[in-house]
Amino acid sequence: MRNRLLIIFSAMILLTLCPALAEVENGRYSGPINPENIACVSGPQGFTLSPDGHTVFFLMKKDGCDQIFRMPVKGGYPLQVTASLEDHDVPNISPDGKRLVTIIDNQLWVMNIDGGNPLQLTFHGADKSCPTWSPDGGRIAYYSRQRGWDQIWTVSPEGGEPKRITEGPYDNYNSEDFTRTIEWSPDSKYFVYTSWRGEDLTNSDIYLIPSSGGKEVRITNVPKQFDENPRFTPDGKRIVFISDRDGWYHIYIMDIDGGNVKQLTSGEFEDYFPEVSPDGKLVAFIRNVEGKWDICTVPVEGGEITPVSKRDGMHWITGWLPDSKWIVFGFDSPKRPYDLWKVNLVTGDEIQLTDSLAAGLTTEVFQAPERVSYKTRDGLTVYGYLYKPFDMKPGRRYPAVINPHGGPTWQFTYTWEPFLQFLAQQGYVVLGPDIRGSLGYGNKFRRANFGVWGVKDTMDLVDGADWLKKQSYVDPDKIAVYGGSYGGYMTLCALAFHPGVFACGVDLYGDSEIAESYNMGDRWGRLDLLRQMGKPDENKETYRNGSPVYAAENIDAPLLILHGEEDPRVVPYMSEKMIEALKIEYKFFEYHFYEGEPHGFYGTENIEDSYERIYEFLEKYLKGVTKD
Repeated sequence: MRNRLLIIFSAMILLTLCPALAEVENGRYSGPINPENIACVSGPQGFTLSPDGHTVFFLMKKDGCDQIFRMPVKGGYPLQVTASLEDHDVPNISPDGKRLVTIIDNQLWVMNIDGGNPLQLTFHGADKSCPTWSPDGGRIAYYSRQRGWDQIWTVSPEGGEPKRITEGPYDNYNSEDFTRTIEWSPDSKYFVYTSWRGEDLTNSDIYLIPSSGGKEVRITNVPKQFDENPRFTPDGKRIVFISDRDGWYHIYIMDIDGGNVKQLTSGEFEDYFPEVSPDGKLVAFIRNVEGKWDICTVPVEGGEITPVSKRDGMHWITGWLPDSKWIVFGFDSPKRPYDLWKVNLVTGDEIQLTDSLAAGLTTEVFQAPERVSYKTRDGLTVYGYLYKPFDMKPGRRYPAVINPHGGPTWQFTYTWEPFLQFLAQQGYVVLGPDIRGSLGYGNKFRRANFGVWGVKDTMDLVDGADWLKKQSYVDPDKIAVYGGSYGGYMTLCALAFHPGVFACGVDLYGDSEIAESYNMGDRWGRLDLLRQMGKPDENKETYRNGSPVYAAENIDAPLLILHGEEDPRVVPYMSEKMIEALKIEYKFFEYHFYEGEPHGFYGTENIEDSYERIYEFLEKYLKGVTKD
């Protein structure tokens, strides 16, 4: 969840630009998946429902920019709302359904739902996010860092001076991944939100404040636990939220003053993102079991949990339709890219509304990974997903890639991973392990890498490589490590701290010196380090032990480094510093920086280029195959 936006995606427009190839003409690839066609798979993201439930709004790439589109929830063709050379943020729709608010170039704009009569509402340059219309239509709330922290502000949809609502040197938010709206009470009189306060960043509480400003009230107070993602019930009298106070994230409900707290879900799995039905009877939520995120419901008063979703994969709730019978959601899986769906709770009917697969691709050309597990040297069980080569031959041993996820508080989910599917098609075994620190296994496991970044979590990778070596279909001398963000950092740690284990490595925008990353990276990356590793000046040894740049001399395997030039989370200097250390030690490496790319690669050409570079690197150093 700390990847924060996370970015997901109808073949209706953009995919027509991609080649429908069963094989690349020069015979370079062995099947229908190739870097070009999977890089071009792009579709809708950031779904938002109109208040009447008749229309869904979303973002889709057009001429390289995120533009707003809309389409009927009953199904149909998307209509383009905006047309400009600037990216638009996820829109929020006015209660009367006539206007929308979005962010363009870091400023709030309102416009008609057909894109007409645009009006700029804000002019300050500070970061802004999550603009949300009040239920009575009179104000728009948003987060702004104008005073150095994420605070709630409001502004009239007709323009005028914005008003700061929350005070103090604290970050306030509603949902950990910042993909949600600000939570107004149904009568527009209050905001409810989550905030970290004080030195303990392993704790967050829920607060209530009048929407006109005034005295803030803390309504939860459980030390060293996260209470977050609050949602009002339709009558405005209670608040549904998530908490890990029993050791796992689950759904709770309480009175608006924080009294009468009741736990609605429990068990050794985790539940997120509650959404109360319009009739106030049910709470829909996401249940995370084995990296599969499913939609379930539970009565607001407590009772039986009812599974809603029909397919294994990753579900993200967009919202309820007004009749409380339909839930609209985004969904992807190993065989399907992200698209919009809806499900009827009465009949069980599940309907796909958009379709992002194109370029000659069908679900049949992709495989479902296997769930696997292995023991670490200190007794932990690490779970993950394994992709095996297409058309495996008995008795043959294949090269392997171990793929640590980003985060660190994330997990290897049952999701759309087209490049890993491509590697499996080309004859690679791919293991995605949930090393210690991963989401989905409760508090104890999620905090098991606190104070030991780069040390014990890296050992989990090495133990994963040892597990791979024992499989009869894996070549034990040809195992690579490859990852992005925290996974890129894990790659560097694995090569630097455990030389001889991996035949080569691929680092995508990973840290090399975490004390300097604390000082140079963005606020959210810094908070992750502060929460999990403490302050650098008070923990110099642990920060140095977790910084692979100081062990560059140990690296004995070829290394590929790829990084975006505009990365605010892991600044490009992290890769530059590692490159300089490798040069000093006369190590072999390749590198490339992508102009204009932030934390991750989003331009289609750059995505394809990165796939090509990684594939050619692995072919050369695991298979001994060089490009023609």
